[in-house]
Amino acid sequence: MRMLGDVRCNTLNISRAALAVPVMLSSLGCGSTAGPRATNTEEIISESPAPSDPTRPQVAQGAIADLAVRLAIAASDIEVVRVEEAVWRDGSIGCAQPGRMYTQALVRGQRARVG
Repeated sequence: MRMLGDVRCNTLNISRAALAVPVMLSSLGCGSTAGPRATNTEEIISESPAPSDPTRPQVAQGAIADLAVRLAIAASDIEVVRVEEAVWRDGSIGCAQPGRMYTQALVRGQRARVG
């Protein structure tokens, strides 16, 4: 035998479910799109010249080594143009790749320009 209290409780659960479904469906529009995100490789929020920092030579040397390998040239042919402090919008640090996910937080670091 069911009591009146059981019916009221059951009706309340149905009302909650009826409200929850539209809320969940409307939140689907807030997610990211399935396709690749159009990104700007220069997603730097702020930048300033790097102060005297012991990691500055390491950042520049890493950039020089990477460019030398990519272009198949001697590292001695590459010079440091500028090393600067930077804050990026997300964990891709301006190098987002389609289909990858990145932390959505400001990321502080240094950017080296070499040529």
